[in-house]
Amino acid sequence: MGDYSTNQPQRGDVWHFMGENGGDIEVQDGFITMTTFIETLINYCLFGGNEDDDGSAATYNKQFWGNEDEQKERQLRGKLQSMLDGRPLTSALLPSFQDAAKDDIKSGAKGYIDTVFVSASISAPNRLDLFISVTDMQGTPYEVNLRGITV
Repeated sequence: MGDYSTNQPQRGDVWHFMGENGGDIEVQDGFITMTTFIETLINYCLFGGNEDDDGSAATYNKQFWGNEDEQKERQLRGKLQSMLDGRPLTSALLPSFQDAAKDDIKSGAKGYIDTVFVSASISAPNRLDLFISVTDMQGTPYEVNLRGITV
């Protein structure tokens, strides 16, 4: 018989974040770290879809399988992830990356996010850094620095 006396209630979402090996979760003392804030939502907006789907009608059939039977406003169809396709990274592309990330967050987090700011920079050849600042509908700020995203 297992000893479940040490279990603690876990509320919210599993905290998913971009770690050194891509999407990651954290486990401490045998418990998965949870969050009741928007961290996981932001990560899913940017990297939760399918990299072959740019959100257009042309790639509709390549979208994330989890979108099946989801309401359109809850589907994960992003531009940023599809742009990480090995193209040469230049300063001329930075506004496109910023706009894609901003659009992905605005569309994926509609009703949860009030404002979004995204700044993109190049940290190394084919390595993109994104600084993202959002404010939720209650006015709570959240910032994340995504460093070294492979393009």
